[in-house]
Amino acid sequence: MGSLRVEAYGSVQGILQYCFDINDVDMASRCVNFVWAIWEARNRLVFQGITSSLDVLASRLQMIHAPPSVSISPPGRDFAAVWKRPQPNVTKLNFDGSWKTNRAADFGCVARNHHGEVMAAATVSPVDASSPLMAEVLAFRWCLSLAADLFFHDIEVETDCLKLYEAWNKHLQGASYFISILKDCKDLVLYFSSFRLSFVVDPVTL
Repeated sequence: MGSLRVEAYGSVQGILQYCFDINDVDMASRCVNFVWAIWEARNRLVFQGITSSLDVLASRLQMIHAPPSVSISPPGRDFAAVWKRPQPNVTKLNFDGSWKTNRAADFGCVARNHHGEVMAAATVSPVDASSPLMAEVLAFRWCLSLAADLFFHDIEVETDCLKLYEAWNKHLQGASYFISILKDCKDLVLYFSSFRLSFVVDPVTL
């Protein structure tokens, strides 16, 4: 699918009208989500004094480019016997990136509340990734973007990737692709009222 230039249609509203006129729901959905990301960034600047970089908006648009299938599960299933609950009003997300030798990766994520009830579950595949570590950090960014799109405010994220966890806490600097994705993640966490990344040896993920 090609790109659309705002100048050709006069405004973002013109683009949306064009998308609906030709029944391109996918393009319309991307436009709406990106406009919402801009509006949300504006509100964070006005009301919280937090500036969101263009890289954050671009990364959110990239996530929208291949939207995951999100299913909202009915409440009632409790994982307390094998899964540690978060604090009240905190949503815990477990994610994983599965890497294959052909540079393809699959992502999965489950979000649960402090009752252990599944609030959302999503998968996306295939995603290009050059290594298992890149699969994990890309899955991490996707997980955070998903949490922001679902309007979770206080989140705890669990990972079983020790290298990712250590890199997150070391505040690495550099120009590598891994570090650039990690920086995207650090920008994305500004969307949340509270955030915590935890390392678990054997998480209950999917």
